[in-house]
Amino acid sequence: MLSNLLYSVNKNDFFSSLGILWKGLLAMVIVVSLIIFATFILKLVFPVKEKQNKDTEEKQ
Repeated sequence: MLSNLLYSVNKNDFFSSLGILWKGLLAMVIVVSLIIFATFILKLVFPVKEKQNKDTEEKQ
């Protein structure tokens, strides 16, 4: 059944859809890495604000 499906689909169509899938996967990886990188930088730049917030929460 799977072989029939593969034969019915053109090879060019199959590879083009595979390429689209790869591009989508690559874009997702790039976006996730950018988000992680941004949060890392924000934690480095604003560590004092987080500490102040924690201190005020503990006092309350």
